[in-house]
Amino acid sequence: MAGRGLISIESRFGVGETIDRLVETVTGAGLRVFARIDHAAGAQEVGAALRPTELLIFGHPKGGTPLMQDRQLAG
Repeated sequence: MAGRGLISIESRFGVGETIDRLVETVTGAGLRVFARIDHAAGAQEVGAALRPTELLIFGHPKGGTPLMQDRQLAG
């Protein structure tokens, strides 16, 4: 998927610890965590199986807003 704009980097930690570390890194850099979404937990709520999958949405309004004003899809 790298050719389509998605870059994957394998972590030596589990999903939860990887996301916890990412939260620490981005907040330490002054960015804001807008949402942490556990897709596997959502799947479990409806009786479906999904391997551990989490999404972290982060950024900073000061930098992100001008990007979105120019190209709304950047968000």
